[in-house]
Amino acid sequence: EANATMKDIQHVEVIGGAWRVPKVQELLSDYIEKAKGEKIPLGQHLNGEEAGAFGAVLVAANASTSFRVRKIFFSDVSHHEYALQAVALNGEWEKNVTTLYPLGSPLGGKKKLSLNSTEDFAVRVFEDGVLLTEYTVTGVKDLLEGKWKDYNLTGTPKISATVPLEMSGIIELKTPTITVEEAYWVNVTKKTNATGNSTANGTGNASTNASEDGSSESSDESSENASDASQEPEVTLKLKKKKHEKKLTVKRKDFMPLPLSDKEVSELKAKLADVTAEEAQVQALAGLKNELEAAIYGSRDKIERDEIVKVSTEEQREEVTKMATDLEEWMYEAGHKKADYEEKLGGIRALVAPMEERAHEFELRSGFEETVAESIADMKKTKAHIEANMSWINASKTEAAEKKLGDFEDWWAKKQESQAALPLHEAPAYTVSDVNERLSKLQKDWDKMKKTKKPKEAAPKAEKGDADSKSKKKKGKDAKAAAAEEPLPEDLATAKKELEAVREKKAAAVEKEDFDLAHSLKQREDALAKQVERIEAAKSEL
Repeated sequence: EANATMKDIQHVEVIGGAWRVPKVQELLSDYIEKAKGEKIPLGQHLNGEEAGAFGAVLVAANASTSFRVRKIFFSDVSHHEYALQAVALNGEWEKNVTTLYPLGSPLGGKKKLSLNSTEDFAVRVFEDGVLLTEYTVTGVKDLLEGKWKDYNLTGTPKISATVPLEMSGIIELKTPTITVEEAYWVNVTKKTNATGNSTANGTGNASTNASEDGSSESSDESSENASDASQEPEVTLKLKKKKHEKKLTVKRKDFMPLPLSDKEVSELKAKLADVTAEEAQVQALAGLKNELEAAIYGSRDKIERDEIVKVSTEEQREEVTKMATDLEEWMYEAGHKKADYEEKLGGIRALVAPMEERAHEFELRSGFEETVAESIADMKKTKAHIEANMSWINASKTEAAEKKLGDFEDWWAKKQESQAALPLHEAPAYTVSDVNERLSKLQKDWDKMKKTKKPKEAAPKAEKGDADSKSKKKKGKDAKAAAAEEPLPEDLATAKKELEAVREKKAAAVEKEDFDLAHSLKQREDALAKQVERIEAAKSEL
């Protein structure tokens, strides 16, 4: 296909994981040497797996409409030949087989199928001469006998469809469309030019009338008739054409290899679900086997550790050893189910887990009593601090927290006595986690009280000096208002005397920057000045 021979090959680069197999390299080298006549070394400069994967991804991305990558202008070709044939549904006629895509045609091509037909038909698709698919196209007869029955068609309907060859190598018949052309007549009205005939007739009539009547009136009437005749319209028929298009119905029927039916798909899905469930059970059983085997070997190692030996008896360790031996022999037996493995695994864990817990608690109890004592001492210090410096804390809260602390101390003392009397191979009287949880609750209560902020004090009342000054100001304002509202004197001498006194007071108020008093005195001054003028005016009239 590339118009090249082995003699044109100068270098060889192998890709794919299989080229690492020595036998594959030997076969390739021998083939190239025989075909070319000389030996060419196999190039191994690329990662075989990555080269193939990257190449496939790049080709797929170039062919995709969703990814934007740099175009490499690479187009794959078809390894099959595709041909089409149109046949009648009743078998009365069939067209010649037409090869649309010869062998080696580039993928992604689009070609068009066109034919003339007045009835429904089928299109057969062949792959390398073998019938692959048949498309039944219907709707032609229904349109011609129904909606388009009364149309004056100019010819046989034309049917066209697209037949693309996808980048995946799949060929398909798409969007079959029927097109017809209708011819129809329409009335066209146009004005005719009859000026020559009208003029001739008018001239003849005019001469006749003039000879008979001997007047020019008849000549004017004939001119009007000629003008009307020139405007008379003419109706003609004109042929027009119009195209009609309609999509047809297409139904696909596949031949070998046939696609699965809906029933077969459902059955296979159910079968796949059963297989998946069975595989899950197998995997779970295998996991339980591994866990049980690990528990057997792990239990033997654990009972030999010093920390386990301290908190267990010889009988307890022998019981674990015996169970591990029995389980090891039991595992070689066939026919066990998942529930059997779960039961055995739970049994050996039930023996070893208490030993591990006792060993863990024994390690944690080392120095734990001192830690508890320090925590209790800290809470007592917090209590003393609250009583000495935080008087705003309600005494009932302190007493309740103190009672809880006392109850804990009693409980802790009893637990310590019980633990001291117990042997190490028995369950401990308390767990460190339980004690820490109780201490945490108590500590939280004391910390909450310690963080309680002192309530804000009420705002202090105004001092006596401030109250006196405010009262004085108020009294001064009241006095000013009263002074402005005092009755005016009726005697001239008294009015003049009071006017001079008010002016002196006003000047003194301005010097002291008491502008409120100065303003009220100004009002009194104006009133007294008017009163003096009124009295003097009354005396001059007398």
